[in-house]
Amino acid sequence: MRYGITAEKKMVSRRVVSTRALANYHKGIAVMALGLACIILFFAVIPAFAGGSDVREKLYTDYEIQPGDSLSSIAGEYSDPAFGDTSSFISEVMTINHITDQDSIHAGSYIVIPYYEDSSVSFK
Repeated sequence: MRYGITAEKKMVSRRVVSTRALANYHKGIAVMALGLACIILFFAVIPAFAGGSDVREKLYTDYEIQPGDSLSSIAGEYSDPAFGDTSSFISEVMTINHITDQDSIHAGSYIVIPYYEDSSVSFK
């Protein structure tokens, strides 16, 4: 017996601590499982509210610049209402192709242009 604590008291004390630790461990596991279930549910439900049938995938294709083409004429032919206005389409084409000046495109070179999966635009 040391400091007024018997060996039997030490064992009971250890069991209580172990039981508390085990209970806290199980609470932690339950909280993590609940959090994981919420995350899974969140990502499963979001597409349903996003209007699944209205979601359109943006794709990309290459386009050979023809004599007389400008980014404005290409935008007039291939732009989609989903891009907003023509200047938004032109801006995106310039960004994708690292074009700094609209007048720097030349016949015979290729650029990448975006389009939407169900677009009514037909490519040459």
